[in-house]
Parts: sequence; C-alpha cells; structure tokens
Amino acid sequence: MENGLRAPSQVMIDKAVSVPRTRVGTVIGHLDDALMLTVSRALSSFLGLDGLAV
Repeated sequence: MENGLRAPSQVMIDKAVSVPRTRVGTVIGHLDDALMLTVSRALSSFLGLDGLAV
C-alpha cells in the first residue's frame, strides 16, 4: 500500500494525545478511507465508545 511513508509504521491507539494545530508540521503520509475507519473504530473501542464509531 502506498501511504507516503518510507518504512512500515503503526498507529499506537493507546498513545493518543491532543496537539495544538500550531505544533503540527507538514504531512508525511496518509491513510485510505478503509484503514482510517479501522483506526477510528479501534480508538473508539479503546476509549470505551464502541457503539459510537461510524
């Protein structure tokens, strides 16, 4: 899958943090819609919001 990253990467659901927009740099990669949905559902589950995921 072409995502713009140089090496295989992981999303660490248990390490989510909020960051001010002013601290966010340039885009280094992207996820397709299906993979983003998988990440969103995993995060919702981790946070105990299972029934609210899209």
